[in-house]
Amino acid sequence: MKVRLSRHFFFILAIDIVLICFSFYFSYLIRFDFMIPDAAWDRFISIIPFVLIVKLFWFYFFDLYRGMWRYTSLNDLMNIGKATLVSTFCIIVLVLYIHSFKGVSRSVFIIDWCLTVLFSAGLRIFIRFCFEQFSGEISFHDFFQALSRIFKKSGKQGICVIIIGAGDLGEKICREIHDNLTKQYQVVGFLDDDPSKLGREIHGIPVLGKIEELEYVAKSTKATEIIIAISSASSERMT
Repeated sequence: MKVRLSRHFFFILAIDIVLICFSFYFSYLIRFDFMIPDAAWDRFISIIPFVLIVKLFWFYFFDLYRGMWRYTSLNDLMNIGKATLVSTFCIIVLVLYIHSFKGVSRSVFIIDWCLTVLFSAGLRIFIRFCFEQFSGEISFHDFFQALSRIFKKSGKQGICVIIIGAGDLGEKICREIHDNLTKQYQVVGFLDDDPSKLGREIHGIPVLGKIEELEYVAKSTKATEIIIAISSASSERMT
């Protein structure tokens, strides 16, 4: 999966680097009762670069840099669990091959796995909580007005839908469809003119392009319906 190399991406990458280093360091502190011996500290220094590289690779592989943290979902948390599990296994195999676990405590990697999941998932959930608590809320009128558009056609199963607008309203509609209408409708993508959102994901569903690319995206995804999730859009723009 391709990720846009923006300032937002590098900022998230920097945060993950800090979290990974802190998780591994804190796992050593816990293992050695907050008194790390010199030999163990030397081994920590030699292993930490491999830990960083392996974890960042699997975080990238499992699309953890495509999702928007303000819309962290169960899908994102599951990807964190899978990425940390696979990366921990790879690190253990690598350490076993290079050091044969000489001078390396095995329990460190188990503790590190738990802390990485806790810190990575916890930070994303905290950021979503902050956005929900302190950002402007969407009115119920706007939400249900946009949601009602999906009922223009009836009787068909598995209708592919594109949501125009990858903001708060679009996220709420996507979540509502996923929770209540999964048998009838499937959101295949978002469209949004904000360059920082292109290539990102909301609940595992990608922002496929700009609004002007609607015709091309609809053909490529076989979408037959659209939902306009821009509460401020004028009638001229909707048509």
